[in-house]
Amino acid sequence: MCKIDVFSQDDFGYCKTQFEDFLKMQYPEIIDIEEQIKEFCHEFCFDDLYDIEKIKNIEYSYGSNSKDVWDCDDTHLARVVLFLIHCDRDDNEYAIPKLNKFIDIGSGYRYKYRGDTLNTYSTLFGSKNQGYNKFFEPNEKIEKFRDKYVTIGNFILLPALSVQLDENKRKWDSINTFRGINEHYRDFFDLFLYKFLNKHEDFKLWRDHDNEITKEYFKVMDDKNEFIRRNLLESYLDKNNEFKHKDTENPYCWWCENIDEKDYRDFAIDYIAKATNIINCRAEKITEILQTIYK
Repeated sequence: MCKIDVFSQDDFGYCKTQFEDFLKMQYPEIIDIEEQIKEFCHEFCFDDLYDIEKIKNIEYSYGSNSKDVWDCDDTHLARVVLFLIHCDRDDNEYAIPKLNKFIDIGSGYRYKYRGDTLNTYSTLFGSKNQGYNKFFEPNEKIEKFRDKYVTIGNFILLPALSVQLDENKRKWDSINTFRGINEHYRDFFDLFLYKFLNKHEDFKLWRDHDNEITKEYFKVMDDKNEFIRRNLLESYLDKNNEFKHKDTENPYCWWCENIDEKDYRDFAIDYIAKATNIINCRAEKITEILQTIYK
């Protein structure tokens, strides 16, 4: 690895300042930064970055996408916070390998890591609420989850490397895009996590790739305990430290045919309850990490 690829204290300082400035702007009525961090981690909806009534926040929304296509987990603000949590500094127990510079996070082949969303909304309810409108009467739990799922407790970093899964197709997928569109995962993170932790062959091309960053990543993250701990995923485990999920192929999605509507609604409401608990648990841990940084 080139010698210049080392942890940048300047980038860490830049992200600290960026985040602190955002907190002051977003929560002028809260004086204590620890309380600002707590409010942000549990309540801030990243969709609010794009509210035209809050145009002052637009500089924090810049990510890999244009202003016409929003992707909350890849906004400038999300990148800033994820770098603070996971940068590869010596004293960081949540470090992700070789995350040394702020520009290591982004979307595309030039980047090391890319923000991703854990618990999906669109698969069950539609990106434009197609499934919600089709299967549900107005439902407060779903509407609250629509905001909750784009909070920082639902974001994670995964390797940005793309591989060609089918040599007959000119198409390359990252882990993020593969788990999002493959019919066996459909963006359900528990399905992905179960197979990823058990080294399923679906992810062999990423594991075996000669990309130096990905090699370093899997050298650490192939240890299940390290992957869970560094990514704050303990809430996916039960009291015996076993994975809660029972593997199921072809999970629910709002556009599926021949859906039993009652079963679908029951599944969706149960999913929201479990996903919300996971997001809240991660938000609490992220709050602690960020508060420690600013002490």
